[in-house]
Amino acid sequence: ADQQRRRRQQRESKESQPAPITFDAAVAKVASEAALGVVEVEDFRDWLLDPQQAGQPIDGERITEWRASEAYERARLEYMDGCMCEGACTCTYDGVGIAPDVPGVTCDYFDEALLEPRANDGQPSGVDWVPEGWDGVEADRHEERAKLERATRIERDQQDDL
Repeated sequence: ADQQRRRRQQRESKESQPAPITFDAAVAKVASEAALGVVEVEDFRDWLLDPQQAGQPIDGERITEWRASEAYERARLEYMDGCMCEGACTCTYDGVGIAPDVPGVTCDYFDEALLEPRANDGQPSGVDWVPEGWDGVEADRHEERAKLERATRIERDQQDDL
């Protein structure tokens, strides 16, 4: 009778314990909570499979460790190298823009001397005027026309110099 009771208790305790979570399910759960994109999930998973990371729990702290790792920065830079944007880069990796820091281009460079007024500076109106009906496409067309006109003018000037 004792033996049957122990077996019944063992069966009941096994039934009440949740099934162990698989590696992929644990990665998916943590990645979902951290709002990682598809590329980032793959990189995070690869990082977790590194033998140095073996045996560690898969939780939110692991995401933080991954984001601080060299592997994360390397993956971010590799992703950046594959950027196919024309003009300003709008790509992101892990929710952060991946454009490199370019002084004076990506607004990361600050030189107070550049902000000092000069004698020949025009006075700003304080308002950016956009013609009615213009959208980004029309602005791009205008910019392309202006570039073409400049190139034509330069070519004409070079021919005049000959």
